[in-house]
Amino acid sequence: MTLNLRRGVTSVHIFVALLVALVWAPGSALAQVLYGSVVGSVADASGAVVTNANVTLANEATGQSRDTNTTNDGTYSFTDVPEGVYTLTIAAKGFRTSRANHLGVFINAVTRNDIHMEIGDRAETVTVQENTAAIQTDSADVHATLSSRQVTELPLPGYRNYQTLLNLVPGATPAAYQNAVSGSPGRSLNTNVNGTTNTSNNTRLDGALNMRGSLPAQSLYVPPAESIQTVNISTSSFDAEQGLAGGAAINVITKSGTNQFHFVLFEHHTDGSLTDRNFFNFSSAVPKDIMNNYGGTVGGPIRRNKLFFFLSWEGMRERSNFTKLATVATKAQRAGDFSALPVTIYDPATGNANGTGRTPFAGNIIPVNRLSPITLQMQALVPEPNLAGTSSNYFDSAPVSFNRDNVDAKINWNISDETLVWAKYSAMKALVTDRFSLGAAGGVGMINGGGAGTGDVLVQVAAIGGVHTFSPTLLVDGTLAVSRDPLTLVGPDSGTAYGLDTLHIPGTNGPGPLYNGIPQFSIGGYEPIGDSETYLPKYARNTYFTYSLNVGWNKGKHDIRFGFDSARYRTNEWHPELGGGPKGTFTFDGSVTLPGTGSPNQFNNYAAFLLGLPQSISKTIAPDWMSPRQWM
Repeated sequence: MTLNLRRGVTSVHIFVALLVALVWAPGSALAQVLYGSVVGSVADASGAVVTNANVTLANEATGQSRDTNTTNDGTYSFTDVPEGVYTLTIAAKGFRTSRANHLGVFINAVTRNDIHMEIGDRAETVTVQENTAAIQTDSADVHATLSSRQVTELPLPGYRNYQTLLNLVPGATPAAYQNAVSGSPGRSLNTNVNGTTNTSNNTRLDGALNMRGSLPAQSLYVPPAESIQTVNISTSSFDAEQGLAGGAAINVITKSGTNQFHFVLFEHHTDGSLTDRNFFNFSSAVPKDIMNNYGGTVGGPIRRNKLFFFLSWEGMRERSNFTKLATVATKAQRAGDFSALPVTIYDPATGNANGTGRTPFAGNIIPVNRLSPITLQMQALVPEPNLAGTSSNYFDSAPVSFNRDNVDAKINWNISDETLVWAKYSAMKALVTDRFSLGAAGGVGMINGGGAGTGDVLVQVAAIGGVHTFSPTLLVDGTLAVSRDPLTLVGPDSGTAYGLDTLHIPGTNGPGPLYNGIPQFSIGGYEPIGDSETYLPKYARNTYFTYSLNVGWNKGKHDIRFGFDSARYRTNEWHPELGGGPKGTFTFDGSVTLPGTGSPNQFNNYAAFLLGLPQSISKTIAPDWMSPRQWM
């Protein structure tokens, strides 16, 4: 008894030390449902309950086991059970020992196994093989579960993102990308569940808050498919532990090591030469489109039945030519000659202030001395049309580079049958480069029309947690996690204050290098000139903390669970997203070239650009970094 007491105190001391570290952590996050439960009743052949029967639940992969006894009503319960495959053994005086093998336990789920024991010698064993899926009757929440096999074997288009499979969940809209590749290289997908906004979904990775503070619909880290053990998606009647979720509470658990060594090597290759040329691709050959996803996983024991590890690495390399159809001015328009076009260009220097009384330019041609030297300087950078017509008359194809590496590592330590501790680390390093659609003249990004520039990010997620059994009826589990989201996203034009130093336009750019770049010239009906990515540059140095502490107490027929959890957002961003951007925007709608009535068309708009007469001017001023702090 003394030996058992010492072992118990040692385990308690270790776990209490962990919990003290959690309590004194600088911040924290949302509730977790990281474990499963096993419940059931034990009765004899006549249906009479069997009390005080010894029940043992043993993990077939790691050897850890837990014991309890049936209560006065013949029931038993195990809570905070790590996901896995278990053997359930029931022994009672006067009955044969009953054993159920390969009992699956899943996170956020209750596994029920009712046993009918046979009279006989306890040394005799009756083995029950039960593989039939049971209807969930012990929990009210509505959820779907994606297993490791489903995640790795079902088709995953794009970047092999498990979130594609959210399309299979009842009530979910098709998952879609939210932001440009350069700003979200994890390629997180978002979905609306049961008619709620996608920002009300709550995603956690091994208990860690896994959402970006300024983009809550976007997952911070998307684990590779081969590293995922299970994905649980609750869509209705959540437990209290899954608070702060209005649409879906999504829990992703990554794999752990076991007593057996397992390893996987994989390679997924996509090659554009195996596909047909897109109908709107006007090049003479199929453009380059090569993507390679490759890597491997390995897991096993460090010390059998005690200490286990799991490692995963995935590399992704994309080299693709993206194509773009754009509208640019014809050679005649660039010279101010609109004589062959179905439009009349009125001289804004004539007539009244409200536009009435204006006279057309002679021959519908703007004199050379009336053309703005600033707009001519920008126009000289714009490529001329390479297709016929005045709309969608410029085709371009440009290479895009996208490198990404994901690393996952996990350690599980069975300190004793009463105490288990785990630690997890994930990191994503990504670099994306994309150029403007009009080259030196700017425009939009070639990738899906957005995100021109360079995006460099190193996402890191670290978590530690565990479970301690004080008695068969009293358990405590806790989790502490910290996530880092450093992102640097700058445009191709970030080198100089082009508006001030080259175009000499007062008020553009400045103060300081964060405002560098080319102002945007927005001309209705044409590809924008200058930097249309008005949200650039973006610098993020965000940190999120996650903490939860839960207590489970079985009292008779009641399973009582209570706890505390909180979230701490520490956001630090320089991101002037609204308005005209930090470089300045000039918008030309062409109304100054009308006789005071009518609606301008694209040719009126371009004439106003040549005259240097914008309808509106805007600029975003960000005096300092945005540094909000939030507790939840």
